[in-house]
Amino acid sequence: MSEPLFSIVITNFNKAGLIEACLRSAIEQTISRERFEVVVVDDMSTDHSLSILSQFKPGISVVENQRNSGALISTLSGVEAARGSYIVTLDGDDILANNLLEVLQDSNLLRSDRFLRGGIHQCDQQDGAGAAIEELGLPVRFKPAWKLALEAKTGGSSLVFPRQALLDLHGRFPPIAVQDHAIPEMLSLVLTDYLRLDCYTHFANTGCAVEHLSGNSAQLHHDRLLCGLAILQNAMELRPLPYLISRLRRRLFGRCLRYVWKYQLWGSATTCRLLIGSPSLDQLSSVCHQIASEMRLRHPTI
Repeated sequence: MSEPLFSIVITNFNKAGLIEACLRSAIEQTISRERFEVVVVDDMSTDHSLSILSQFKPGISVVENQRNSGALISTLSGVEAARGSYIVTLDGDDILANNLLEVLQDSNLLRSDRFLRGGIHQCDQQDGAGAAIEELGLPVRFKPAWKLALEAKTGGSSLVFPRQALLDLHGRFPPIAVQDHAIPEMLSLVLTDYLRLDCYTHFANTGCAVEHLSGNSAQLHHDRLLCGLAILQNAMELRPLPYLISRLRRRLFGRCLRYVWKYQLWGSATTCRLLIGSPSLDQLSSVCHQIASEMRLRHPTI
């Protein structure tokens, strides 16, 4: 059997009320069924999600996590199980436009050194390209052939990237309990900062919308901090060009100081003195974990 061009990787945790619509939007793509596969990673759901998933077999592949690992690790598990040349990420509470894969297949957007990021984002009421999406309860702008959220206050961002780029990453990142709709934010950090792929936002610019729509920026910043640390730690092992390490360090320094100020984490403020000069990776790791720990204490929802 020849390998498909696309693998739609769906992450699910207790989305029983929405996962069926999500799956149908993935399965009913307008290109030939041999050109794509659907892989669903269930992160130990406690509702009847698995029962719904079983109804779609053998048309989908299901990966069941042995422990609740978070959506980022679940996505990497899906990438590992996938066979397609390109991965399309999809949250269990979102749907794809039915012509997404056809548009990508017929375009010149697919390249081994590029990933695509797109979806929906807020727009002004006066903007003619905007539309009131009932499920979101606010005006959004979206391009043809992408995706929409199925429930309010969730982002509609998604990624398309070459599978080969991420194959060696499973097991390299901590089980960050990132919100599912923030996966693109975390993976974008990995793809740009670690794998150094170019980002191409052809369909829509969603970079500033995920945090606004998520309703929990503390969760996103907590996960972004730990993800950035993991990226730096992995990059150090590869011994890349010195300027890349310096850039990753500066970005992580900036996040540490910004989050301490933004969330008034005064217990971590004194620890930040370790960042003066040229701190070791162990010192930087200690500061990041201290800040993340205080964020969890201040925000129990993380």
